[in-house]
Amino acid sequence: GPLLADEAGAQRDYFYGRAMARIAAHELYHVVMGSRAHCHEGVAKASFSVNDLLDERFDFDRVALARLRQRAAGAEMSAEASARR
Repeated sequence: GPLLADEAGAQRDYFYGRAMARIAAHELYHVVMGSRAHCHEGVAKASFSVNDLLDERFDFDRVALARLRQRAAGAEMSAEASARR
């Protein structure tokens, strides 16, 4: 896999930024979901390889995406119910 120590300064900073953003996205997933649960692939999986953190793609798998959509729909319904009161 790629070694960040072998990269030039600006490129290394870019890759470190990418990796940190992906870790932050993973943690935000837990906050939004209110859960410590993980999936088998993607943003919500339990641990990441260097390749996961540096690859061009970093997506939610279909299970995590379905959970997020369900959570968002529940929040929307709650907001609508509160607005009617």
